[in-house]
Amino acid sequence: MILRYLSACSIVLLLITISCSRQKTVNEGIELYQEGLYQSAFVKIKDGLIEYSMEKTLDEQSFVCTPYAVFSTETLLTMLYPKKQAYEFPREVVSVWYDSTDDVCVVTDGIMVCKFSSDEEIIINNPTTKPIKAVSYCNKDVYLLCGEELYVHSQDDKKIRRLSSIDFPPPETLKYYNGYMHAVSNKLIIIVGIAGMYNAWVLSTEGDILLSRIRIASWKNILKDDKLFVITGSAGHWDLKSISITTKKDKTMKSFTKLQDVHLLNDGIIINNGDGIVVYNYDNTFYAIPFTYSILGGTNEFLLVDGGYNALINGNKFFMMIEKVVNETGCCIIKN
Repeated sequence: MILRYLSACSIVLLLITISCSRQKTVNEGIELYQEGLYQSAFVKIKDGLIEYSMEKTLDEQSFVCTPYAVFSTETLLTMLYPKKQAYEFPREVVSVWYDSTDDVCVVTDGIMVCKFSSDEEIIINNPTTKPIKAVSYCNKDVYLLCGEELYVHSQDDKKIRRLSSIDFPPPETLKYYNGYMHAVSNKLIIIVGIAGMYNAWVLSTEGDILLSRIRIASWKNILKDDKLFVITGSAGHWDLKSISITTKKDKTMKSFTKLQDVHLLNDGIIINNGDGIVVYNYDNTFYAIPFTYSILGGTNEFLLVDGGYNALINGNKFFMMIEKVVNETGCCIIKN
């Protein structure tokens, strides 16, 4: 019993030691800032944030990021996170989705759909003559956006039926456009468009429309509780907005005159405005950080950052450490 207690204490101490050592560079940056050496401080803090929140490095060079997984398409379709798994799908990947609960991967090349699971591999044929723009998976069923029409392949009877009677067209009658679809808490988010012009919808997995067509400027989004966070606007005036699924009311969280990139995660939002990054962690406070990262992509929980190497960093740790920097230096806080 004593040995078990000592062993448990040793593990706890080891974890504390590791955590403290990974905070070392950030702590050094905080101390430099408190001494008035601001430029040197932020060099340390920038590197320290990655050092503290990094989960692993990835050797691959081509990535496809979905809300719950990171894939490589260098040869075969290979999932890199949350586990390493290769799929026999050497064709062009138009859309891919992974569900960790059921361990199911669904992928399309625009012509047909492959559903990979631990006990089977099935082919789902396109029910239309239109190209498949996006696929998703929820509660055993596979969802297909075929052209402007939404279909569902039922796990129970293996049949395909049209899920919604409405169409999901791109804005401005675009001839060439991309489709994005993902499932969150029995809701489907559908986005179609290209190059800063997109239409978005939110509907239930039963086909009920929850949010009608919304004009947005980026396909990136996050559904958090009852609110859908999106970017709207056009060159020279961009808005980060939250839209209530229940009331349908929208709120402008912050406006920007410059916008280079945006990443929306469960724990916060990162916006690159060209001068640095603006960070928002859903508490109605924004932080202006005077440096930026080259972000290759991200999931709802992780960011893939190029720091001279491909680092997969934990969003929760990243945003938590930014709050520590802000609280201990008093820097970077801006109001909406």
